[in-house]
Amino acid sequence: MNTALTPELKLLALFIALSVMVVMWRRRHWTPDAPARRWFEAHIVPRARQAILAFFSLTLIVWLFIWATAPDHRRDDLGEQMKKLMERSKAADPAPADDVQPPGIPAK
Repeated sequence: MNTALTPELKLLALFIALSVMVVMWRRRHWTPDAPARRWFEAHIVPRARQAILAFFSLTLIVWLFIWATAPDHRRDDLGEQMKKLMERSKAADPAPADDVQPPGIPAK
């Protein structure tokens, strides 16, 4: 009998161990009177809304800059690629037969 752990089981064990450690750390160090919690609430929470707005605004500006500086023939590439993807997915899905009854729906 082979008792060696596969890479998938090792990864699962690591994930479970990390999850338990995070829960234990949170219960011990994230109480309302903990210094880390007080610092977070004093420094991060008041600026969180502004930081999120700044992040999304900068992301939008960067993508608009990329789009504006792209050559004209490349600006619509994403739309064309999406159309091709949709056409391929429609071609790959066989049409359902008319006589197939979906489960849970009574026959007419």
